[in-house]
Amino acid sequence: MRSTFVASLITTLIWALGHTLYPIYPVFSRPIELTFLGLLFSFVFLRYGFIAAMFSHVIFDSILMSFSVMSLGNTVNLIAGLFWIVLPALVGYMFYWFSPKNRIESCLSP
Repeated sequence: MRSTFVASLITTLIWALGHTLYPIYPVFSRPIELTFLGLLFSFVFLRYGFIAAMFSHVIFDSILMSFSVMSLGNTVNLIAGLFWIVLPALVGYMFYWFSPKNRIESCLSP
């Protein structure tokens, strides 16, 4: 495709239509909602790369799952929901901690 937006829109629509068969979501509104999310993930992918897009998808799913678990209301579910909110931050910090420290400096030096 000559247009990056059109290519992203086509793949996003295919992805959105593939996620409409979950019985808890309305079939008519889910593709619209997921098209916006898919275009956002496409932007993240094009701007920052595959790992950033994948990690942002994980963060999004983790936050949605934590809200659904916390809505059940008892103490165990609240603690589990908080764990699922904090988990992507812990993983991101581990990636930061174990990444090469001089990577940015080595890219800047001649």
